[in-house]
Amino acid sequence: MYNIVSVIVTYNGEKWIKKCLDSLLASSIHTDIYLIDNGSTDSTLKIVENYPAVTYMESGRNIGFGQANNILLKKLYKEKNYTHYFLINQDAWVDKNCLQYLADVSIKNPKYGILSPIHYNHDFSEMDFNFKEYLAKSKKKNQVILETNFVNAAFWLISKKCLEKTGVFNPYFTHYGEDKNYCNRVIYSGLKIGIVTTAKANHDRGKTTDFSKIQRLSKIKLDCILLNPNINLYKAYFEAFINVLGIPKYYFKMLSTKNTSILFYKLGIHYIHLLFSKKIRLNRKQQKENLFSIY
Repeated sequence: MYNIVSVIVTYNGEKWIKKCLDSLLASSIHTDIYLIDNGSTDSTLKIVENYPAVTYMESGRNIGFGQANNILLKKLYKEKNYTHYFLINQDAWVDKNCLQYLADVSIKNPKYGILSPIHYNHDFSEMDFNFKEYLAKSKKKNQVILETNFVNAAFWLISKKCLEKTGVFNPYFTHYGEDKNYCNRVIYSGLKIGIVTTAKANHDRGKTTDFSKIQRLSKIKLDCILLNPNINLYKAYFEAFINVLGIPKYYFKMLSTKNTSILFYKLGIHYIHLLFSKKIRLNRKQQKENLFSIY
């Protein structure tokens, strides 16, 4: 009925990788496991070597989440016959029934290209902090599925149909933004994104408070808006401009007045740069022509 492969990208993940792999091996349904390492300098690969069921390769350097996934997705699509591709972060692990619940819902609801479980923190004491926001914006379709426009790629069950229609990650994004852009393209391809309320998983991460990272993520948000194929370019520029004003306001409570002003200034400069960016216009064209196809 389904044939699932789990795909993991690692980079200095010795803290989590054992728990991640153990959870997949304990799954109530079988999944093949493939891993690509982005040049770890810790003991990640030494740990992986103790798992004969895991097939792994090395990229040689940190090429980012999207690019590393693309290498494995293209290889697996060409060489194997999987019905589903389960992307899971190195700092994440799944409940034993998670994959089965996701796969069952996918088979019964083929219009959903991506399905994700409920994301909890490391010990199930509460939901992941960002996941709460995705949940609040989702629409209840029935007791099991919540339809959403975005859920982060810590846990994605991607159907073969979705991979064929949407393609792989956009190489424009190297670190962060890959998943948001991909979700936009899934919707553009006519498929849906859903959260399966019966499936559970853990994501062990902390809330972003580093100012440099906030600046980077804020700029990437503007890039994602301008590369959203579901809106025309003029509307995208307007929406991005609104976010130049709104993002500093969102972070105002956690940042000093000085840093809020710096963030506003940096976003303004980035927005002006994007206004004249030929790369943005070219990439929008490439997306619509599906140049990031799996084939």
